[in-house]
Order: sequence, then structure tokens, then C-alpha cells
Amino acid sequence: MSRSRDILLMVLLFAATFAASIWLLAGDSFSVNLGDGAAKHSDDRADPNFGGRINAHAPGGTGTDADSAAAKARAQAGDASVAATSGTLAAALSADVGLIGTVNATLSPVAGRLVDNRSGSFQILDIPPGSYKLSVWADGFIPSRERMVTIETGRKHHIELQLTAGVRPKGRSIDAETSQPVAGATIDFIGVVRVLSDHNGEFETPWAIPAAALESMVISHPEYDTISLARHPWGDVRNMQVGLGRGPCALIGRITQVGPRTLPQQGRIRAYMTSPNSDRELRRQINIDTTKDFSIARMTPGAYAVVLDFPGTNLPARTEEVHLGSAQPMEVVFPFGGGTKLEGTLLTRGGTLHPTRVELIGEDGRSVLEVSSATGGVFLMEAAPAGRWRLRVHYGNPHFNTEHFEIDEALAVVLLEVDCDAQRLKR
Repeated sequence: MSRSRDILLMVLLFAATFAASIWLLAGDSFSVNLGDGAAKHSDDRADPNFGGRINAHAPGGTGTDADSAAAKARAQAGDASVAATSGTLAAALSADVGLIGTVNATLSPVAGRLVDNRSGSFQILDIPPGSYKLSVWADGFIPSRERMVTIETGRKHHIELQLTAGVRPKGRSIDAETSQPVAGATIDFIGVVRVLSDHNGEFETPWAIPAAALESMVISHPEYDTISLARHPWGDVRNMQVGLGRGPCALIGRITQVGPRTLPQQGRIRAYMTSPNSDRELRRQINIDTTKDFSIARMTPGAYAVVLDFPGTNLPARTEEVHLGSAQPMEVVFPFGGGTKLEGTLLTRGGTLHPTRVELIGEDGRSVLEVSSATGGVFLMEAAPAGRWRLRVHYGNPHFNTEHFEIDEALAVVLLEVDCDAQRLKR
């Protein structure tokens, strides 16, 4: 009996030795379940951050020095294979005022990964070779102008950039009468950026802009008068308040077909407030379906030039003048389709003319048609009505009127040449 027990113990000892040999040979592929207890490292120290099933040589585990070296070599080989097919962009930034913190940078087309982007510098790694547009910005600074960079395989491309400090306007649009927030107002920093107010009337530019952009702003809303602000003393640009106003008047209108020309389906109505001693000011603008009547409510009393045009076409704008003075709606009617084609050319010895505004005006000075000339000075007015007219050309300081000329309804086309230097028609 004792002999049998000794033989059994020897068999069990041999089995345990064999299992241990298999464990040593298994290497990375072997895992052991330690139940709910803490994971044990090879030096028998408990790791409280691990529990349950672990991999003996996972990152952060306790493989042998040879295993760690092998893993590091594999990672370096992977990095080398990426480097062999890509390049790196490194940039150092400076500022005209202040210190640059975290830097944001993107490539277009999208490529690489941004690293080390604090304290006025950054790198973009793993960029496939090619040409890219680089955009860079940082909080409190005006975004840099896009620049082209060319990346070559296995090389690091170094650049230097300077950022200019700017301002980031933030504020609220409200009803000037009730002080309630106005959602959907457009705050346009002319030529720089345009933002919309949210449901609380609040707005903020998405990035810093030049302080000079605050000197020319337009605030508009379909149900309020448009406001143009020049050099307004804002004070705190992070707490701007814009009051939008409107009045009790209403404008209604329609387009009537009076000739064979095809009326475009879509049009635009712009209402400019006019005064004898100043330029006209845009107060309202709406897009319309030309087959239906249109209306603009809550307008401020005053004299208006109401302009109908058709964006995307070469049709001239038509103008009707009205005076709003009471809550009773004022009607305006635009005839369309008849008249004579007026073709003209603006001439100057000063070289090529940029697109120039040209108006057809009556003896009373009222404008009825308006177009913008093409490069080279050529302009076309469709459906010019018969009568005695002049041209108002917005060239010089700030415009000039030609002498009178006649349009006969029996004529299909009238040809004109305008000498902009002599400010008269060329006979």
C-alpha cells in the first residue's frame, strides 16, 4: 500500500513538472485566471490595478528583459516602417503681442497626427508625401493665412509662423422695444466673418478677428430693420448688446407681366431707406416667389427705394419709390416683360474698368433700372421703358449723370457708349 502511494506521488510530481515546462514554452500566448484576486507579477508583488484574466506579457505586465526588448524592437520597427513612407512637419510660432498657448493646426487634405502643440510650437507626424494646405490658429490670435507645404518621405519640414493678436466678439441681440432676445439675427463683420444669434439671442465669433473688423458691421433680421454700424464705440467686445428696431408700417407688392419675356421663378426684394443728403440704407431684404404677392411687415416710416432683382441672371434690377407713413399697407407694383433692350459700353482712358453700377433714371432723378457692368465696361438693360432718360454711372466721386437720351418703344435695341472721363455720352 505504501509502495503504491509512493508511485502515485511520483506520477503527480512528473505531471506537475511537465505542466510547468509547457507553461514556460507557451510564452506570450499563455494566460492564467487568478479568479477575483490581484494579479501576481513574476516577482510575486501584487498589482491592485489588475484582476481576473491577464496576459503574462501584455504592455504594463512583467515579461522578462528579453521580452521587453523584443516588444520595443517591434514598436521601433513599426515606427520605422511609417517613417519610411511619410514625413513630418515642425513649426515654431511667434506673436506680436502676448504668449501663444495651445496651437491648433490642420492639413487639407486631412493627414498626419498633431503632437507637441503647446507653448507656441507643434509637430504633425506620419504625413504621406505630397502638397497640403496648412491652417493654424490659437486662442486670442487671428488664424494664420492658409499656406502650402510640401512633404517629402523620410524628411522633417521646418517652418516659422507669426500670429497676430485679435479680439473675439461676444454679445446678444435684443428687441430694442421689449429687450427680449432676438434669435436668428445675422451679425456681419464685413469681409471677415458672419455669425447668427442663437435662441437666447447670443452670438460669438468662432475665432479671433482683427479689431478693425468692429469698425464696419451690419446687423440684420428678416423681421427687423437692418442696422449699419461704422466705428461704433463698443467698449467691452465680450459683452456687446445689439438692439434691433422696427416700426408700424407695411409694404405689399406684386409683379405684373406686360410683355413676352419669361419671368424668372425666384426674385429678391430690397427696401432701401432714402434721404436727400445721404446714401440709401438697406433696411429689409427678402427672397420671393415671383408668381405670388409679397409683403414686408413692421417697417419704419420714411421714404424707400424698393428694388426688385433676379440674382443669377443678367436681368436689370427695377426700382419703385414709395413713402411709408402710417400703419396702412403701401402697395408697389413692378411691371415686367415689355420695353426695349439697352446695350452700352463704359469707356475710360484709365484702363480696364471694374464692374460698375449703372442706373437708368428719369427726369425727376428716380431710378427705374439698375445693372452692374461686366469687366471691360459692357452692360445690358433688358426691358427699358420708352421715354426720356439719363444714365447714372457710379464712377468717379461718387457718380455722374449723363445727358438725356430718348428710348422709342418701336426700337428693339438702343446702343450707347459712355465716356467716363468726360462724364457724358459718346456721340
